[in-house]
Amino acid sequence: MNGRWKTMKEYDSLSDNEKRNMLASVANLYYNVEMTQNQIAERFFTSRSKISRMLKEARQLGIVEIKILEPWDRNVELEQEFMRRFALKDVRVISVKEANNTMVLQKLGEVAAYYLDNLLNDNMILGISWGNTMYHTVKAVKTSKNIPITVVPIMGAANVRTPERDSLDLSKELAYAYGGTYH
Repeated sequence: MNGRWKTMKEYDSLSDNEKRNMLASVANLYYNVEMTQNQIAERFFTSRSKISRMLKEARQLGIVEIKILEPWDRNVELEQEFMRRFALKDVRVISVKEANNTMVLQKLGEVAAYYLDNLLNDNMILGISWGNTMYHTVKAVKTSKNIPITVVPIMGAANVRTPERDSLDLSKELAYAYGGTYH
């Protein structure tokens, strides 16, 4: 048992402070201990739906705060405008404060790598090109996922001054990052 509460029947008769403590206990078990709502319900002799309502109440009261930390500043308003105007399904527009071209490319690569990481599925075939933006995207991939993808260059080998930016080399590096294959 957790604290003095043996069942949820007492919950409605608790003081505000006691309710907040109870909500914090339930939220801690769910978010930090990673118990399921069913496991928590069994512990407190109540229903899973009651636990679900308590977790919602904990968020509403500010006991639980959920933050999504994206690694960049997005311009959501401009994203929506692009999607509407050009009938696009998804867009990322970022704010970059750096004036240095290399820093802009690195930030763009980070965003593209993050987006790509959430987009890839097993057995997907991914065609990539060559160039600075693609180079920085591949270099920014930091994944622990093992996704069996196949990466193919969509343009043949380019006569570029920096061979590491060539689509064949980038295909190989990206495939290896995900544990996939390249052609």
